[in-house]
Amino acid sequence: MGANSSRGGQESASGTATPSTNASRDLYIVLGIEPSATPDEIKKAFRRRALIEHPDKNPQDPEAASKRFLEVQQAYEVLSDEQERAWYDSHKDDLANGSTGDDADIDLRAAAAASNTRAPNISSRQLLNFFDTRGWKGFTDTDEGFFSVYRTVFALIAKDERMAKPYPGDTFTHAAPEFPSFGHSNTPYDSQVKQFYAVFQLNFVTRKAFASADVYRTTEAPDRRYKRAMEKENKRAREDARKEYNETVRVSMRSLQ
Repeated sequence: MGANSSRGGQESASGTATPSTNASRDLYIVLGIEPSATPDEIKKAFRRRALIEHPDKNPQDPEAASKRFLEVQQAYEVLSDEQERAWYDSHKDDLANGSTGDDADIDLRAAAAASNTRAPNISSRQLLNFFDTRGWKGFTDTDEGFFSVYRTVFALIAKDERMAKPYPGDTFTHAAPEFPSFGHSNTPYDSQVKQFYAVFQLNFVTRKAFASADVYRTTEAPDRRYKRAMEKENKRAREDARKEYNETVRVSMRSLQ
């Protein structure tokens, strides 16, 4: 599906397509329904809204009506598909705010205290920021000390992995492992620290979908040929983002040794 993207438009293998945008309205609001709406209610709402927004019904401003009509169509395509609706529901807040997880700064305490129903969605760029020595003060267990900061960072990485959901149509190839804590200044090496490095440096493979890396909004494809090309480009972009994230975690681990 077409998720938000921080990238500019690109040309697919079969022609020029419309790139995805940086923000989107709540799809339930677009159709005028509640998030608990049944498939039948979604279909009825779509028919009603499509009739209202159709350009032929708005001769005074057909261009604006065409945009609203397309928005209604896109909302229906997502919400009428069980898998895509589930993915949208789990990422709705980020998508509505135009967030792709690429902001350079993140409030560690706020993210750690956030509800367990929402993943932190830490990006590679944010991770690199935390592994700059300016991100902590002294090798201590204080709130801003080395051990406290990185204990929180890796706890958030682990939270992302536990809450990760597959991209629509994909399945996970591995289960989320048990993630040991980064520990404190007096944490024994053999009983905990060694295990921590084994999981995060030697065996870490993210389960995150990286849908925000999508380049194209496939619901805007004019035909199946375009859609297949767009899906191929999106999949390649997600794989690149996934590899970058895995490498960032591993490189960051080496910087702690």
